[in-house]
Amino acid sequence: MGRYGPPNLLKMDIEGAEVDALRGATKVLKNARPIWLIELHGSECERKVRKILVATGYQFQGLGGKGLSPAQSLPHHLIAHPR
Repeated sequence: MGRYGPPNLLKMDIEGAEVDALRGATKVLKNARPIWLIELHGSECERKVRKILVATGYQFQGLGGKGLSPAQSLPHHLIAHPR
């Protein structure tokens, strides 16, 4: 995590490549545990992003701050934060 230390917040809007980015960020997900601001692109993206983040101990909320239950559909824009 180099010279500047681990990230506290990561914003991700990469037009459908969110799953690939999260798969490549395993050390960040497990060690740095930042808050993520994510824009999702489609239901398949939502399903895979949810699976990765839940498996690494994250929970979700909408941009308005309201928490989302694990069974609830994720909004197009969301915040994921470590438990």
